Amino acid sequence: MANENGWSITCDEFEQKLGCLVDGELSRFETLAMERHCAKCCSCKQARAEFEFSLRLVKNLPDISPSKKSLENIYAGIERELGIKLKIGG
Repeated sequence: MANENGWSITCDEFEQKLGCLVDGELSRFETLAMERHCAKCCSCKQARAEFEFSLRLVKNLPDISPSKKSLENIYAGIERELGIKLKIGG
């Protein structure tokens, strides 16, 4: 939001757009406003640090796949619950 001092945002706006900032999806003016706000606001600076830390944790999780037996159990449960036979694969 623009004000008499140029482009500035509130803490609520910062929180709403934080994901877009980290993903590089904001305009250069919005990015500048976010960066300026973050430089002055300890609360939003902390929120950004926590968000980025969480994102790094998620990105570093190992890829996992359920075992064949687990999938069979899941499908069997769905079939029992819905009273249908699922066509799996090919």
